[in-house]
Amino acid sequence: MNRSPLETARLTLRPPTDADAPAIHRGRSTGPEVACYVMWRAHRSLDDTHAYMSHMEKGWQSGAEFTWLICLKPSAEAVGAIARRKDGVHAQASRRPVNGLSLAAAAGSP
Repeated sequence: MNRSPLETARLTLRPPTDADAPAIHRGRSTGPEVACYVMWRAHRSLDDTHAYMSHMEKGWQSGAEFTWLICLKPSAEAVGAIARRKDGVHAQASRRPVNGLSLAAAAGSP
């Protein structure tokens, strides 16, 4: 999969880098008002975020999942993420079969 950024007038979608860890941590260390709607556990520390980032990189390497950060222009800070997943990835978590490709998206709280 091509890692080139995708750009619109207001957004850039790009693979994560190590410099994104603080923004990803802020977005994934949400309070209970957001966490009740998502399948992941809130990140309690930057170590949790770095483990998640390692998981994202392994997805790129294996071809199972490609995650892009959603960044607002002109600041370029990550405000969310979107992933393209191959057949079967996360099927168990959703308790339903996943055929073909799926997309997942998440955005941090304001």
